[in-house]
Amino acid sequence: MTASPATNRVISSSPTFGRYSEEPLELLRAAGCSVQLIDRGDTHALMQALPDATAWIAGFEPVDETTLAHAPNIKVVAKCGAGMDNFDLRYLKERGIATVNVPGGNARPVAEYTVGQIVALARGILANDQSVRAGKWGPTIGRGLDGRTLGIVGFGAIGQEVAKLATVFGMSVIVTDPLVGQAALDAHSVQAVALDELLEKADVVSIHVPLAETTRNLIGEAELAMMAPHALLINNSRGGILDERALAAALTAGTIAGAALDVFEQEPLPKDSPLLSVPRLVLSSHTAGYSDSALAVVTRRCAESVLETLKATH
Repeated sequence: MTASPATNRVISSSPTFGRYSEEPLELLRAAGCSVQLIDRGDTHALMQALPDATAWIAGFEPVDETTLAHAPNIKVVAKCGAGMDNFDLRYLKERGIATVNVPGGNARPVAEYTVGQIVALARGILANDQSVRAGKWGPTIGRGLDGRTLGIVGFGAIGQEVAKLATVFGMSVIVTDPLVGQAALDAHSVQAVALDELLEKADVVSIHVPLAETTRNLIGEAELAMMAPHALLINNSRGGILDERALAAALTAGTIAGAALDVFEQEPLPKDSPLLSVPRLVLSSHTAGYSDSALAVVTRRCAESVLETLKATH
């Protein structure tokens, strides 16, 4: 596969592409592409690079008409991951700009992280750590997972990996996903139910749907009120799916027992966010999908997809 450096200039504002492995950069350069890595949030550098770029591996910034007005030569925009909710797909199609992503590439690390959050919350690991650091000594009586019910909202690649791991702990799994087929349900021995029933029955609810107009604020005040007081909520999908104010109120009032969030409506999380002072809430910085092994696979596949698309549009 060959490409001309005169016509194929690849820029990346992804926080992971080419940062932890040289392999994707070597693939692009071996195909004749020039490559420029742009630091996350460096809008000036991005605007300077876009006019000459033919391929853009985007991060979390808006990929829309305003941004792409600076990119007259763009042929392909890629996401080094699955979610393209920051892409204006309608405008990209109108411009004839190809889009690529890497679905499922980080399913395992997100699933591992999800189960880690469930265990940490259920067993009170963080609370016990804080207690010991404060000079207190004594057991934290957590909730065992064996025999509990996990409700998975969205049963795609990540949801299915979470189900696999949860069954190892002896959890039963129910799911809600209008697009899931019976074959996938049978393969993982899970039951499909409506969202309301899932929220009412689950001891743990884990969200794994993409952000779209149909899923925005999918879990709000009314949905949280359906959950049991002992239930836990995990969101490692996208921030806009969960009403953060409603969650803060529910945790403060003790409507649910705890939650863990790796994604937020605004990222980075603002310093004045009320979530920072909410009890029984574990926060992390959109990091669930980042493991060394997964990054190697995802970034390589992203580079390969960019090259294939450039070759097709040459």
